[in-house]
Amino acid sequence: MRDLTGKLDSAAFLRVHRSAIINLNAVTAVERRSAGLYAVRLKTGAEIPVGRSFLGALRTRIEQAGVIQIRG
Repeated sequence: MRDLTGKLDSAAFLRVHRSAIINLNAVTAVERRSAGLYAVRLKTGAEIPVGRSFLGALRTRIEQAGVIQIRG
């Protein structure tokens, strides 16, 4: 997964889970689930879990883009 992350455009893609990399342009919402867990909702309707260790980077990138609010 690290190799793939390194090959993708870091301005558009972000690793949010040990098994998931997302295109930030496809994100429609970031929602809190139970017990402090979060999920990213994509334009396709898919819901991708966000690993706790990746949440800080996701928050930073979402805030920089200023297009989506993190709910929860």
